[in-house]
Amino acid sequence: MDLLKRSESLIQFNGISNSRFKGHKTCVAIFPGELSLIFPKHEEKNMFYSFDSWEQLQMERKQREKQEDILSILIHYPEERTKTESIIVSSEDAANIFERFGFLKKKMLEGNRTITDFSQVKDIGSLARIEFTREREIKNYNYGTLYLSNRELKFNSYSGKDYIIHLDYFKDPYYYQTVILDTDILGYKKWVSVYKISVSGKEREEAVTFLTDEKQAELLKQLFEQHYDTFLERWMIFLQEDWENFSARVEEEYNNLLANDEIVKLSYDFIDKTHENIFLGQEAIFEFEFLLRKIHDKDGNKMSSDADKEIEISPTVLNFLENSFLDFVKLISEKSSFEDGDIAVFSVWKLLKALVIQYYHDFFMKNYDACSFENFKSLSEYINAYAKIEDIDVASEENIAIFTYFLMKSYWQNEDNFVYYFNTVRDELKK
Repeated sequence: MDLLKRSESLIQFNGISNSRFKGHKTCVAIFPGELSLIFPKHEEKNMFYSFDSWEQLQMERKQREKQEDILSILIHYPEERTKTESIIVSSEDAANIFERFGFLKKKMLEGNRTITDFSQVKDIGSLARIEFTREREIKNYNYGTLYLSNRELKFNSYSGKDYIIHLDYFKDPYYYQTVILDTDILGYKKWVSVYKISVSGKEREEAVTFLTDEKQAELLKQLFEQHYDTFLERWMIFLQEDWENFSARVEEEYNNLLANDEIVKLSYDFIDKTHENIFLGQEAIFEFEFLLRKIHDKDGNKMSSDADKEIEISPTVLNFLENSFLDFVKLISEKSSFEDGDIAVFSVWKLLKALVIQYYHDFFMKNYDACSFENFKSLSEYINAYAKIEDIDVASEENIAIFTYFLMKSYWQNEDNFVYYFNTVRDELKK
């Protein structure tokens, strides 16, 4: 079943099942009143859960050191057992999904709450705008009338020094927020500062400051809370669409690269020369993909609690990036038609990930007499057979990595998430 052909979902993301269909690709979508779990390679296993209220729906996020996150979606049914599905998702995606879910749930549950309507311009009366010197000393009090609406905040000054903030322009990564303090200046009770803030939180500047009474301050607070909710919803949709468009372009270029025999041969040569530096270490892969995400978000426009997350990168990974991988991307770019540097980086990396699976699958088949492995149906059968190989150290991380690639090709049929699969295999071997 193709989720994209259904009515538009509120939240949709891809990951790997960590529960009843462990290890297999999963497409998750939340629609009004329904949670859907689609398994592209096993459609007979698709699951659909209905719910009557967002109060029944809960999402939990478990962060793990140098591993991908686990998102657990819970549906609480009255007098029944809670249904839980756990999905493995990259840390960055998990942060954005988790925050979007929290925002939507809050919005849905507050749907019937009485709030001030700013769809029409509202005259909230006379107040004072504070003008400051460069040293942030009060320079002057500018009196006038303030008008509020969803579209703008407009201050009509009695002296002609008008001021406008446009609140309906959502293409820039900035939003506005108020800070309200008590005061007793010129008979006013509230000091209201409006700040312009970047989505990354790295930039923050005071846009305008007013002296108001309590009712005016409350209306300003409500207006900018609604502005933030609208901005957040539209910005998260923008990020989702931007990532989907980016991923689609990467997929297209990846397929073009895969169809080019010369580029495939060059890629296998590259893997043969560099494989031990990075491809056999799950922490190295995690660190490298973390670096690639940082490259893609070099402008810092991701709106999540993880936007400034940093991890320690090993010298081996940095050396691979700077002295091997980027040079290889440049070589491939000369033989291709990339229009975007980020597209080139991610397309080449996707190609290498796919080919390295085939590389080690063939290596395992050739060196460990693994023909009999091809007939197994379950993961436990593969694990038991691997554990009985006598002429290698089956517990070494290098051999576990090679075996993991073999399983990604033969059993899971998935070219992504090596880190997750490596840890799954290692944990199974310890049982």
